[in-house]
Amino acid sequence: GTLSTASGNLAVSNNNSLSLATTSITGDLSLTASGAISDTGSITVSGTTTIAAGASNNIDFDTTNNNFSSVNITSANNVVLKDSNAIDLGTSTVSGTLGITSAGAVTDSGTLAITGATTISESGQDITLDEAASTFGTLSLTGANVAVTDAGATDLGASTVSGTLGITSGGAITDSGTLAITGAATFDNSGGTNDAITLDDSSNAFNGTVTFTTDSGSAVTIVDTTALDLVA
Repeated sequence: GTLSTASGNLAVSNNNSLSLATTSITGDLSLTASGAISDTGSITVSGTTTIAAGASNNIDFDTTNNNFSSVNITSANNVVLKDSNAIDLGTSTVSGTLGITSAGAVTDSGTLAITGATTISESGQDITLDEAASTFGTLSLTGANVAVTDAGATDLGASTVSGTLGITSGGAITDSGTLAITGAATFDNSGGTNDAITLDDSSNAFNGTVTFTTDSGSAVTIVDTTALDLVA
């Protein structure tokens, strides 16, 4: 069905798909469905939004004027979230892909377990995903200053960072797309077991300094189309 309401806390459970029309919640929003969850109008939630669609069902909140505070994805397949302001990601489990488009900073306050590709687009804003236990598929990042911690191996898709980039990984660090990094880039996988760092896309551009912190047995490969400045 379609839901539109205002004021207070709201909890909705539905044994089918669920669609939200223009909705404003001054408290917390909790949505549970056995099908896809989507929007047909802008959603504004002052408190915490918790969404459970089931591991095989999608969440598609793609209205540009949405405004969330903190969002927890309990279960979902592919997830799309658009936010006209900053957004905080609480503890979330996504069995498919995660796509975030935000006009403000993106942060985390809980562990993120993302099986598929994660794409975050917020040109000119910071991305800070630093929960130590988080795991991601391929990461494609567009932002100002970007810091990501991944408990597993980390693959970087096509990414454009206008400030600094900091990657802390529990395994190998690779790229599957072009990296365009304006500021200093730091790659740290010293907590792993001699895993390699391989950043070999032929169009990579590291315009700032590059720092590697690895185990003693880690191999490092980097391709840079600009002058390369390595920091010890």
